[in-house]
Amino acid sequence: MSSVILVPFRGPGAGVSDLSWGQQEIWAAMQAQESSLAGGSVAPMTEGQDIDYAASLLGYLMSSYPSFRTRLRFAANGKVEQILSGHGEAQLHIVDAADEEDPERIAWTVRDGYVKTVFDYVNEWPIRMAVIRHRGLPAYLVAVHCHLALDAGGFRTVAMALAKFPDVDMADESAAHDALEQVRWQQSEAGQRQHASVARHWRRLLSKVATERFGDPVDEQSPRHWRVTSDSPAAHVAMRAIAERLGQPDTSPILMAAVAMALAQVTGMDPTVLQVIVNNRFRTDLATTVSPVAQSALCAISVEGRTFDGVVERAWRSLMSAYLNAYYDPHKMDELIAEIGRERGAEIDLDCFFNDRRDQPRREYTGPPPVEAELAAVQGKTTLNWGPHSDAPAPRFYIHVLDTPNTIELITFADTRYLSPSDIAKFLTQFETLLVEAATAPTLAPAAGRP
Repeated sequence: MSSVILVPFRGPGAGVSDLSWGQQEIWAAMQAQESSLAGGSVAPMTEGQDIDYAASLLGYLMSSYPSFRTRLRFAANGKVEQILSGHGEAQLHIVDAADEEDPERIAWTVRDGYVKTVFDYVNEWPIRMAVIRHRGLPAYLVAVHCHLALDAGGFRTVAMALAKFPDVDMADESAAHDALEQVRWQQSEAGQRQHASVARHWRRLLSKVATERFGDPVDEQSPRHWRVTSDSPAAHVAMRAIAERLGQPDTSPILMAAVAMALAQVTGMDPTVLQVIVNNRFRTDLATTVSPVAQSALCAISVEGRTFDGVVERAWRSLMSAYLNAYYDPHKMDELIAEIGRERGAEIDLDCFFNDRRDQPRREYTGPPPVEAELAAVQGKTTLNWGPHSDAPAPRFYIHVLDTPNTIELITFADTRYLSPSDIAKFLTQFETLLVEAATAPTLAPAAGRP
């Protein structure tokens, strides 16, 4: 049994605008994958956290963060606009679990249903919240958001505020126009100069690299798109050793070098061209924004004949350049990529992604170097968990680095028309092997090309 409580809200700022660059990029991914790419959580409710507490929390989110009170409008010509409302009502669902039911299981069932059900972008606010009540008492709080409302960086901003709730002030009014203010700047002369600068960088790279990423298609599996989660404590220890030896506190280039070399060995394609997801919040005007500002940047890393340390240096340089060239107009960039493809006589495949989702403190390693015994103790403890696989639209290759302590946890998505299951397994094996060998024998220089 369930019921609904209407929670009123009011916040500064209201208006209509185009989608911002970051919103355009995530909207394109949502459309391509036929998903709201929703995320969310389940949290136990403690003593004193009643229905009124949950309603107050929802009201705080809606009033403080413009992203949560923004909906879409679709014009007849296909144009997508966003409407920011200054006031309204949000729904808090109350779900009653039967006395004999496990309320935590019910909470996760509700959460999974929220995540899998595509949002009504025109009529529904981009946040869903429910209280699971058991034997008359609130037991669990479920909250799920549409990816168009906030990205990972935005989620962290909101989470830090909620950690203090209810002893937290309303969000700074400077965030009131959030995405709308971004759009105004992006459409200004300064914004157009920013895009033009990034477009010149992308043109230089795309005019030189191979148009293909994976070679000839292979016999696809059913379902076509495979997922595997790998957990490698050995890769983590090896990464620490490499970081200490190179004096490289940011470990992202180390992992990216291993990804580039492993892909080159499996696909035979060199240089490895990856789209890297860049937070963009190092830009002072985007530092505290909640709405999506992360965009993909282009990295081309040649590995042929290089030592692992040499590839790390190339990955680092490529990443530094990528960070400066990840804030642009996605529609215009798509047009540029298509134009370069016509000039070169082949469609350019950029459907290959690397996303380091670790918090910055976790990415930076400045601790003591691991000893050989530490690496030996975790050898052979890597696990691979396959599935769930799907026929839903998805990128050809997408690798996420999760923010998991004391291990390197990867989620790899691959289109089996371009990477067979055995290729996926080889890639993950090579990823770990390259890191371990680079930690113990840094002069080793694996060549590109299929083994």
